[in-house]
Amino acid sequence: MHALKPSVSWLFLILVLLLAGCLSVQLVSSYDPMIDEGLTRYYESMSVFLSQMERASATPGGEGSYATNVKFYEEAGAQIDALTLRAAAAEPKANCIGSDALGALAQKLLAMKPFASGVQALDIDAIVKNLQTGGGGSCTVQILKVVRANHDLTAAIHRHNDKLTAPVVAIIKPTIEQGVRIGVTIELAKKRGEK
Repeated sequence: MHALKPSVSWLFLILVLLLAGCLSVQLVSSYDPMIDEGLTRYYESMSVFLSQMERASATPGGEGSYATNVKFYEEAGAQIDALTLRAAAAEPKANCIGSDALGALAQKLLAMKPFASGVQALDIDAIVKNLQTGGGGSCTVQILKVVRANHDLTAAIHRHNDKLTAPVVAIIKPTIEQGVRIGVTIELAKKRGEK
């Protein structure tokens, strides 16, 4: 019976070591192709949409009106919400420590704050505070929240003006692009194994 105890102990020790190797702690989630591809698709559809709205604003008719395009805003916003839910599920307890990129996004959001006054669900101050303090989820979640905020701001501006003219699109498009680019950059850095 004594001969079995050492072998059981060794077996237990080997099992513990194997499990420890499998259960290593990850501080950053793995690359998620769904988020990468989802952000890319969102940007493509938003870019096409903004170009269409710019052209439609130069012609008479209702094609470019906000009322005609509410469905686009709802569907595209739901896509961003789904990506945010996915990112939050991947890193449920993560917080993002502020970076220069997040600080730049915070400044752009603050510059757009006057347009947010008519959007009840959009609290620019809270989003900016989370970007600056690292609260409110992982960096991926934070970036997706910024992308959603920019989306909602675009809808609010469209609703207020009823059309998106070329000068307005020239302001909106780079802001949307910057948020999406940072989100895709984070995902690609994860893919390459960078922290």
